Amino acid sequence: MHDLVHDLALSAAGVEFCAVNSHMQNISGEVRRVAFSDYDLSGKELPASVVSNRALRTISFSVDGVGLMSSMFVENCIARFMQLRVLDISDSCFDELPSSVGELKYLRYLDVSANGSIKELPDSINKLSLQTIRVSRCPHLEWLPKDIGNLISLRHLHITTNQASFPDKAIGCLPSLRSLYIRSCKNLVSLSEDLLHLTSLRTLAIIGCPRLTFFPSAMKHLTALENLLIVDCEELTLLEWQDIEGLRMLRSLVIGGLPELESEDAQCLENLQMLVLAGLPQLVSLPRWLEGASATLQYLRVERCPNFAALPKWLENLTALEKLEISKCRKSFSLPEGMSCLTNLKVLHIDN
Repeated sequence: MHDLVHDLALSAAGVEFCAVNSHMQNISGEVRRVAFSDYDLSGKELPASVVSNRALRTISFSVDGVGLMSSMFVENCIARFMQLRVLDISDSCFDELPSSVGELKYLRYLDVSANGSIKELPDSINKLSLQTIRVSRCPHLEWLPKDIGNLISLRHLHITTNQASFPDKAIGCLPSLRSLYIRSCKNLVSLSEDLLHLTSLRTLAIIGCPRLTFFPSAMKHLTALENLLIVDCEELTLLEWQDIEGLRMLRSLVIGGLPELESEDAQCLENLQMLVLAGLPQLVSLPRWLEGASATLQYLRVERCPNFAALPKWLENLTALEKLEISKCRKSFSLPEGMSCLTNLKVLHIDN
């Protein structure tokens, strides 16, 4: 972070926030949020400067790549700071989160992402009223807690796991879930049909799941979904565009790295504002249903689609379009004559 921006952020936070390093002797008793900011704090012991402040609400590490080497630090935090709301221990490398984390009854945000050693989360977290769990980019995490469906207050879930499928009555039993990020699940083959119960879900991202082959028909029941991202799932074959046509509230759609997806007709997504199509070798033209978003679509990008060969004449009907980008699509094509009708177009970028 730029020094001036960093200083401004600290000033806005006031006395409640303190960036702690190993050389600090003490901190104000009014401090509620602490960010550890150097490598000397990645050991087992709590710095003396924070030990006496039992009213801390937030503990995090403010430097990317600086985390914990031992879960003993977490155990000490749990024992001393029972009022924690936020615990960000990302970029760590301990292999087990202490089960005593289940004693933090006020905890709402837990981030253990980017941990290359952790293998499981304790079942005790199911007793908490967590609103956010981030456990993505943890390549050795074997499975999610079996009763994760008990976290009825959970709103945001970011996961990486080695499971081939998610059990029934798990993720689908999270009625408050607003965003679900499934990332780098190398063994994941299918998604559960009980996703249809996620009626509050606004964002769904599925990234880097190379064995995922089954896309549940329950997708069409996610009627509140506004953002959908599916990228680098090489084995996934959508049932053409019919898998997403029922998502009438969809505002942004990013599809990339699906070798078999073609441009087929489907019902329109009349609220769509952004569409990105990337790495789709079977795509030869824009899907006709896109014309149904003529009054709302503002951003359109087509990238790395080697057989994409034409911009349709009806492109002129996308009168809300502000930005159009065509990148790394090897076949040549001409712009349709009606481009002058795109009176809101501010950026036109075509390369390669």
